[in-house]
Amino acid sequence: MWKKWNSLNLSVQIIICVIIGFLIGVFAGEELSVLSPLGDMFIKAIQMMVILIIVPSIVSGFCSVDNPAQLGKTGVKIIAVFAFMYVLAATVAIVLVNLFKPGVGMQIVIPEGYTYEPVSQTFLQLLSSIVPKNPVQAFADGNLLQILFVSVLLACCTTLIKDKVPAVVTFFDQLNSVIMKMLSAIMRVSPYAAGLLMAIAIGVNGPAILGDLAIFILIMYVGQFLLAFCNVLVVGAAGMNMVAYFRRVLEPAIIAFTTRSSLAALPANIECVTDLGVPRGIGTFGVTIGNTINMGGTSFYQAVCVVFIAQAYGIEMSLTQQIIVALSAAVLCVSLVGIPGGGLASLGVLLAGAGLPPEGVGLIIAVDAIVDMPRTLNNVFGDASATIIASKLDGLIAADSPLLRRKYKK
Repeated sequence: MWKKWNSLNLSVQIIICVIIGFLIGVFAGEELSVLSPLGDMFIKAIQMMVILIIVPSIVSGFCSVDNPAQLGKTGVKIIAVFAFMYVLAATVAIVLVNLFKPGVGMQIVIPEGYTYEPVSQTFLQLLSSIVPKNPVQAFADGNLLQILFVSVLLACCTTLIKDKVPAVVTFFDQLNSVIMKMLSAIMRVSPYAAGLLMAIAIGVNGPAILGDLAIFILIMYVGQFLLAFCNVLVVGAAGMNMVAYFRRVLEPAIIAFTTRSSLAALPANIECVTDLGVPRGIGTFGVTIGNTINMGGTSFYQAVCVVFIAQAYGIEMSLTQQIIVALSAAVLCVSLVGIPGGGLASLGVLLAGAGLPPEGVGLIIAVDAIVDMPRTLNNVFGDASATIIASKLDGLIAADSPLLRRKYKK
């Protein structure tokens, strides 16, 4: 039986363990919270690998690209696809929340005399924060934007003189192989860790999904899965095999769903796009930058939350106000890199900006872990699809890629 279990695909093992974890969570309840440190250990281990893998993977990948200028050309297309998915996420959010009106009839009393000062950051301040004063500190803090800046700068400079420093190139190639072996070892326990995380999430928060918030949660899941499916359709529209894309991206997506962190799924997502024929340098860059700026799932979540809370307070928001909130959510999401539950942290800023009581966040705190899962999954789908589509437009997909086959074959 153990041999048969090991023969199953990793994503299948994860799904089975997640289902078992769900059932355990329903019956065991809040007592499972004592096991939270075990789940945290797995997330920390994956995040540790992210920090280790970025530099050697990007340097090794960039040096394997014959034309360094291609990285910039393809990178612009990747960001353009991200922008398109943001617009799509905002549109779906506004349509669903106005169609089903999940907050109407809740009649929540507005708090009296609240005071709140939203934290603001200009675009120039954001750009300035990308450059680290101390690169060692950037790695210690896990600041992905700064780590990416240092890695890309090192990779570009190494690429320019790679013929003069073959030992450096070889070092990063071999280091990348060792780190990927470490990642493979850690991923062996991912099905059991995913089941444990699901059990804890359902055990602690499960009862809160009932009652008035049921429609709100349903909208979240329907909308996020719809957006994830849109990524599949866009890959198909670009002339690639949708089944091959979906089958391969499912593994990192499930990791993101159960850990509630797109950063935790980053190594697996890099392997996903490279297995599908994207050059490693471009795949690493695209998925990593996606973890930083592509938060379509989170912007959808925040747009729905703001309108839902307004409905619950009986406050009417115009369509223009809702569009402004959706655009503001897209900008604010850049600060939420790889943070489980990070969307909740900035929701108060959006509420204050829309003239709503930040205390409204309390309406959804109990179910944040539940609705955090699909929005993180959707972010991973978007990172992979944008990288793949941009690579296809520039003719970079490997000729033997399953994406280029008419019929999918394992």
